[in-house]
Amino acid sequence: MALQEIFGTLKPGGILLIEETLRDPHFQTRSTVTRLAGAAGFFEKEFSGNRFSYTLTLEKPSGR
Repeated sequence: MALQEIFGTLKPGGILLIEETLRDPHFQTRSTVTRLAGAAGFFEKEFSGNRFSYTLTLEKPSGR
């Protein structure tokens, strides 16, 4: 999975920004992205937007 690969390349405390918009044919809901990111080891740091267009800031925990 791509998120696992990204997680492995980031330094501890590294940030990943994901932007989604409903116009994207591969649009994923916030809950789906959060679930997949959590499974890879990320935690949600910040969210802005709404259910149609949003930006999600994820962070790799400092101890990993």
